[in-house]
Amino acid sequence: MKKVSPLLQLENPKGFATLDEKLHTGQAGTCDLFIHACEGSMTFSLLERSSGKFLAAENILEAPESKSTFAAFLRQSIQDSQLFSLKYHQHCTIAVSNSFATLVPSGLLKQGDEYRFLQLSVSRDDLTAGSSKVNGFDLQVAFGIQPEIRSLLQQLLPNAKILHGLPSQLDYHWMNAASTKGHFATVCAYPGLLTVIVSEGKKLIFANSFLPRDTDEAVYYLLNVCEQLELDRSIIPMELYGTTYTCEALQARLQQYVSNLHATKSIGFAEISYKLKELPAAALLPALVISLCE
Repeated sequence: MKKVSPLLQLENPKGFATLDEKLHTGQAGTCDLFIHACEGSMTFSLLERSSGKFLAAENILEAPESKSTFAAFLRQSIQDSQLFSLKYHQHCTIAVSNSFATLVPSGLLKQGDEYRFLQLSVSRDDLTAGSSKVNGFDLQVAFGIQPEIRSLLQQLLPNAKILHGLPSQLDYHWMNAASTKGHFATVCAYPGLLTVIVSEGKKLIFANSFLPRDTDEAVYYLLNVCEQLELDRSIIPMELYGTTYTCEALQARLQQYVSNLHATKSIGFAEISYKLKELPAAALLPALVISLCE
């Protein structure tokens, strides 16, 4: 039997739901709903159009002992979501994070070519293909979503815009890395999914997702990326965000290997309610960064 890391035994997945009073008193205007979904975690946020301020955020985590499918988790999470039930939103965008994505220079990807480019890096042949532009790096992300997941989302969220999580993560990375001259890394950590993005100045040199079974594998993968790219772990700044308990476990293990690793401390690209400032900024980002793709 595989030995479980002591750190994993201490993990205590807890979600959150924090709402500005305006949503309770009826003073809030029309909002846009942003949802980030991956296996084990869903993060919701409400952006008020008139003020351009995020008024609420919510995170729903799957219980560690749960044996439900991703589809069942999606259905239950949307059903249980406080933000979704408020019905303040007129528009909804959901980004699904998975490992089914490949990067293509913008000039090479034509409409209808998404599936062909996706096959260069993904072996599955049953995915529904799409693409999204990454503004900062002048790239397109060709991505795939399981057809049963896309069908379910269309059923649960009629008229919602369905995206992949990687484009917004790349746009966020670009905002932080564009002014730097050296290497910079962003690490997005969720239950069962780790995405690592590395750039040097304005040049993207690496972006990939890995499905670790535990914290040990996530640490090994990240350190292997550093070795393969010949990154100096004592210098390179790494920003970490995602699910709180996943980030905490990863940060605890990486401190002895990476000198400049830090969780996101504040939200610099968007206005947020004072209520949301009580939450860890790193936990808010998965849903908030989706607004960068709008």
